Amino acid sequence: MVTPYIPWVVRGTALVMALFVIPLDIITRDALSEYEADLINDLQKHRSYQLDYFFKVIIFMGSHNVVIFALPMLYNIIESTIIMKVTIVCTHTLYLYTLFAVIFTEPRPYWVRSEIKGINCENGFGSPAEEVLFSMVFLLYCIIELIEGKIRHSYLVLLYVVASLWILLLCFSELLLGENFIHQIFLTLCVGYVCFTMILLMDIYISQLASISSFYNDKNRKAKIYWFVASMAMVFIVLCLHMNIDKNTNIPIKWIKNAYKDCNFDKDISGYYSFYQSSWVFYNLGAVNGAQFTSKHLPFDWWQTGWVKKIIRMALDGGIGYGIYYGFNSIPTYDAHTKFIFHYCINVFVCGLVCYGGLPYVFSKLRLTKTEDNQIAGSFASGVSMRMIND
Repeated sequence: MVTPYIPWVVRGTALVMALFVIPLDIITRDALSEYEADLINDLQKHRSYQLDYFFKVIIFMGSHNVVIFALPMLYNIIESTIIMKVTIVCTHTLYLYTLFAVIFTEPRPYWVRSEIKGINCENGFGSPAEEVLFSMVFLLYCIIELIEGKIRHSYLVLLYVVASLWILLLCFSELLLGENFIHQIFLTLCVGYVCFTMILLMDIYISQLASISSFYNDKNRKAKIYWFVASMAMVFIVLCLHMNIDKNTNIPIKWIKNAYKDCNFDKDISGYYSFYQSSWVFYNLGAVNGAQFTSKHLPFDWWQTGWVKKIIRMALDGGIGYGIYYGFNSIPTYDAHTKFIFHYCINVFVCGLVCYGGLPYVFSKLRLTKTEDNQIAGSFASGVSMRMIND
């Protein structure tokens, strides 16, 4: 299988980070935390209510909430294979966040130092920083997949600069709000760099997987079964790690006292939230089932309409998906297992299924989609089979 050329400098840097920088950061984290805590405390002395609110909004905009409304909106204006690639990368980046967080089990600054104020009161472990890791991969991958090659080079460079500044703003926000140590931010950037390099190296594989997952025919329908088995296996792996690592990690009473000094008692001073984020692979599973349903009942280029119809579809798809996600979160739960199923697994699966399948079909009935079929393009895209990947 041929992969795009990735300069040896990029590959070498990723290898050095994976083999030396990340392990060294983990080894020295305790010593670094003491020094960094003083810096964060000094930084928080300059905060204000307006700044707190501003940086909370920044963190929200960089979180996994983007998956809920941004991907369904893009699905209505861009060819489905490309969006499926972005979906696969985004959901599995969040899975990798879970994997690393459950293994590292690092506390947040306001857990371990009482003088540091927990302003945003995020759940789960502090390393890696979820918003920084997700935004880093999501933004850079979207630029490559959706924009690169379609605009002038100078504008492309500007986009990369803006994306980099946004990531740096997220890093600063995490520090000011007392959610992450500096070494945790640094480790997150290294993990993100390594993950993104691996994603680029696997581009051909991801492209073929997206084609199989996006279009329905007798060969490709097996992809839904493969995705289901893979999703269950990945969650099972993290579950085993969570049970054997987090359950055996004693949470000091000092962490709980420090955290609840500023945060509500419903906040998670443990690794449950970090484990719950593994459920995003079920969003991917729902998206695969939805996209194949759409390709079976709608023309290949159903999304190619005027911008008025596109905007209407985008608003409805993103808004309904967001409503489904938080609608399930309003269901009361009384134990961790029920919470994981209803607040994380089922709701993201339904979001993907409805936004990628049910709503486009409804839009076609409302004449908001294109009705002419494009058999040539459709037959080419759906002609990829699972056997091609194995070969």
